[in-house]
Amino acid sequence: MTRGNIPAKRLPFIDLMKGLCIMLIVTGHVDTGLFAALGDNADRMFQTFRVPMYYFVSGIFFKRYGGFFDFARKKVNNILVTFAFFYLFAYLVQMAVHFLPAGLHVYGDFHWGYIVQPLTQRYWDCNVPLWFLMSLFWVNIIYYVLQMLTDRWWVQVAFVLAMAAGGYALCASHIKPLYYLDTALVGMPFFVLGSLLRGRDVLRPLALDRWGLVAFPVALVMTYFLAGEIDIFSQVLPSGLTLYGLSSIAIVALLWFSKNIGSLPGVNYLGRYSVVVLGTHYVYIPLVRALVRYLTGCDGLALSLLTLLLVLALMFPTIALFIRVFPRFTAQKELFKPGWRL
Repeated sequence: MTRGNIPAKRLPFIDLMKGLCIMLIVTGHVDTGLFAALGDNADRMFQTFRVPMYYFVSGIFFKRYGGFFDFARKKVNNILVTFAFFYLFAYLVQMAVHFLPAGLHVYGDFHWGYIVQPLTQRYWDCNVPLWFLMSLFWVNIIYYVLQMLTDRWWVQVAFVLAMAAGGYALCASHIKPLYYLDTALVGMPFFVLGSLLRGRDVLRPLALDRWGLVAFPVALVMTYFLAGEIDIFSQVLPSGLTLYGLSSIAIVALLWFSKNIGSLPGVNYLGRYSVVVLGTHYVYIPLVRALVRYLTGCDGLALSLLTLLLVLALMFPTIALFIRVFPRFTAQKELFKPGWRL
C-alpha cells in the first residue's frame, strides 16, 4: 500500500533523521560548548541542518487531505493543540517552582501574564523552542494556499523564493512579526524542497543509496568550513546562497546517509516522538542542571554533559507517559474530529 509516492508504512530512516537532529537541538540548548570537542565551528555546522531539516521532513509528508478546512483541522490538531499543551505544561511547572523557596527558583522570576505571551508578543518566557511549531503551522497553511493557486512546480518555487526574500527583508530590518511569520517565510524553501523530492522516489531504496555513507561526511566537512551562523528564531541568517544551498546539501546528504543506517536504538524512538522531546526538554534542563550541580558539585562542561545525558534519559519515560496519558495533545490522536467536534 502506498500513499502517493510515499510508502504507507513508517520509514525508520526518517525517524533516525529526526532523532539525530532533536538530540543536536537538545545539546545546543544545554550548552553549545559541548560541540567544542568537534572543533570551533561544529555548532555552526550543526546549525546548518538541525532545524531546517524539520521543515524539509514536514514538506515530504505534505498532503492536501479532503480540502482546506479538513487540512487546517489536521494541522490544528497536530501542531497548534500540541503547542498549546506543551506551553501550558511549561507554564504550570514554572508556576509550581515559583511557590518553592527562593533558592529553588531555577527559572528566574515568574509572572502570571506569561500565559498570554504567545498571543501578545514575539518572544516569551515559557518553553521558547515551541516557536518552531507556530512557524511550521504557517508554513503548511501558506503552502496549501499556494497549491490551490497553481499546480505548476516552477511557479510555486518562484513564489516561495519571493516569500523567502520577504522573510530575509524582515530579518534584515529587524521587524519581528507576531506568531513567527518571518521564520515561516524563511523556512518555506526547505518545506518545498521536501515536497518536490517526495515525487522523485528518494524515499524508496535506490541503487545509489550506498553513496550516502560517503556523501554525508563530505557534506559535514563542507559545512564545517563554509557555514555561517544560523538562528532563524533570532533572525540571524547568513547569505541566502549559504543558507539554502549549503543547508539543502546537508539535509539531502543526511537523508541519503540515514537510508543506509535505517535505525539506531533509542535514536529512532526520540525521532518518532520528537514533538514530545521538543515540548519538554527545555523545561527539564534548568531543573536537571540544578539537581546535578547539587548532587555532584561539578560545574562547566562536566555539569553540562551530565545534564544532557540525564535530560535525554528522562525523555524515554516522558514520551511513554505523555503519549499514553495525553494522546490527543501530543499529536497521537485527533482532538477535533471532522466537523470540528471534540
